[in-house]
This record gives sequence, C-alpha cells and structure tokens, in this order.
Amino acid sequence: MIGEASDPYGLVTPTAVDSKGSNSLIVENVHSIAQLPLTGGADIAFMVVIAALLGTAGVIVIVRSRRNTTV
Repeated sequence: MIGEASDPYGLVTPTAVDSKGSNSLIVENVHSIAQLPLTGGADIAFMVVIAALLGTAGVIVIVRSRRNTTV
C-alpha cells in the first residue's frame, strides 16, 4: 500500500489515483549496484567467507594426503 510503506532511497514515487481507481508508481532505474539496498548483504558475505575457508581447508587436506601417500 502506498500510504503505509516508505522508500528510504527515493527510487519509487507514487502517482495519483487515475479515473479507474487504480494506483501507479514511477520506479527509477538504478544505474549502479551501490544504489541498491543491502538487504542480506552481511549474511551473504559471511557465507562466502565460510565457503572460502572450507574450500581452502579441503585443498590443504587433499594436498597433504597426496604428499603422504607418494613414495
């Protein structure tokens, strides 16, 4: 609903109700990803760091196990 929500970034502006009784919105095009809201950004960054650490640990385990099995 237009009256209840607010746009902190100023990208959506409501227009007046037309003759049919429907509302419309004007949405500005975002030219840079820096203008987008960072919803969930911290969680995604955390998951990427964990995935990188697990991947690095996996590579270390594989390299050490191969080094120990070769004669």
